[in-house]
Amino acid sequence: RNVPEVRVKASRHFKTTIYPDKNAIKVCPEFLNHWYKELDFEESGCIIDAATNKSTAVKFKPKDGLWFLSSGRRVAMNNGIMKPMIIVLYLEGGVNRFSMYPAYGENMTPTPTNYDPIVISSDEDMIHEEHGDVINQPEVEDPVDPSSYYMFDVKMSESAVRTNQVFHFPNKTSKYVLWDKQTMIRLRDLATGRVYPCTIITSGRYTHEKYLGDGWYDFKFDKDLRVGDTLRCEIDEDARFMNVEVIRNRRRRR
Repeated sequence: RNVPEVRVKASRHFKTTIYPDKNAIKVCPEFLNHWYKELDFEESGCIIDAATNKSTAVKFKPKDGLWFLSSGRRVAMNNGIMKPMIIVLYLEGGVNRFSMYPAYGENMTPTPTNYDPIVISSDEDMIHEEHGDVINQPEVEDPVDPSSYYMFDVKMSESAVRTNQVFHFPNKTSKYVLWDKQTMIRLRDLATGRVYPCTIITSGRYTHEKYLGDGWYDFKFDKDLRVGDTLRCEIDEDARFMNVEVIRNRRRRR
């Protein structure tokens, strides 16, 4: 309707908020409408902190008819974001490659006093920060929020490296993320894109004690895992894939 609106539609960037306790990174609908042909909604991409050049893997995921980038928790963790932070994401090109900048000046919006979506004090609180995206109703908080159990880190111990020790899932991940009778998951190496089909074995003594069998050892050998290396793991929402980033121990011996 006016010049600023046209300028927003043509822009390669949009403003959003990174929450350290939420997976979803909201994406401006007008940005998607304009640039969807340059985006890949099947492949993983990355968000790169423009100040540190630190890269975090992300992927588009649908929810309630809208597209989000996931995982905001991982972006916050990798970049030391301890509280909700308004940022600008700029589409660099390639496969879903975004640069992240802090929001300044006109891009900055007041920090809300309450980040809990259940508490809404006025109609203005129900308006999305991106051009009138209206939230029709507040989210209902479940007694147990399983979203935090999709991501976890595993540090390689000496026994894990030097013996045929299995890869154990955290118990809460097994309980709230994996299927009850799940027997397979595909481990995706984020560095190479290679996928390792892995069997999931459930312990006979405890139904929520699950671990990887076949496939895990191939990944361990191919990546030449050493003591002190950390596996940063994130399971997809449907629990069919587990994305793994290997963070090498800085004191690693050759």
